[in-house]
Amino acid sequence: VEAVEKLLEGKHMKAEGWGVALWVDFACVDQDLENPAAELNELHEIIAQADVLLTPVHDPGHAEWEMPPSYSSLYDAYRAKPFQEYWGRAWCVLEAMSGACMPVEGGVERAEAFEEGAIKNAILSGRRNHLLYGTKESVENKPPRFLPPLLHSTLEKYNPTKMALTSEKDRGTIKRIAEGLRQHIKPLEVGYKGETKMWGLLR
Repeated sequence: VEAVEKLLEGKHMKAEGWGVALWVDFACVDQDLENPAAELNELHEIIAQADVLLTPVHDPGHAEWEMPPSYSSLYDAYRAKPFQEYWGRAWCVLEAMSGACMPVEGGVERAEAFEEGAIKNAILSGRRNHLLYGTKESVENKPPRFLPPLLHSTLEKYNPTKMALTSEKDRGTIKRIAEGLRQHIKPLEVGYKGETKMWGLLR
C-alpha cells in the first residue's frame, strides 16, 4: 500500500480521482500448486489490463546490504535475499516476462490518462513498467525502483526457461508459455531516423 501511495504522489496521472491498476505479483500465483500454469494462463488477461506491475519485498535484513554506487543491472544489484530468491524462480520470472510482453489493453487511449514520463512511454510501447519496492525503500523513504523491461538482451540474460524449478516436469510448460509471450515482443529497430548534417557526411 505504501508503494502505491508513493507512486500516486508522483503525479503520474493527469486527472484527480484516477487509480493505478496494480498486479502484486509476489502474492498472486500460488507457486506450490500442482499446476501453476492453470492460474498463469488466466493471469495474462489480468496483466493486459494493468498499467504497472509491482514487486514488494519484505526484507528483514535490509540493513545488512547496500546498493552499489553504480551497477549495470538492478536485478543483480538489489541484494535483498527475498528478492534474489524470488528472481531465481522460473515461474516468478515468467510472470515478470508476461508483464513486459503482454500488450496493454487500450494502450494508446489508456496512455493519455498519464502525464509525460516513464509510465506513459511504457504503455505506448505496448508494455507496462515493473516496479520494485522493498523494506529498504520504505525505511529510507525512497520511491519504488523501476526495473529494466524483461525484453531482448535482458530477457536472454534472465530467461525463465533456464531458471530453477521445484519440479522439472514444469519445464515444458514454462517453455510453451514463454514462446507464446515472445510473439508479442516488437523487434528492435536498428539505425537512426532524423536529420543529418551535411558536414558530418563530408568529414
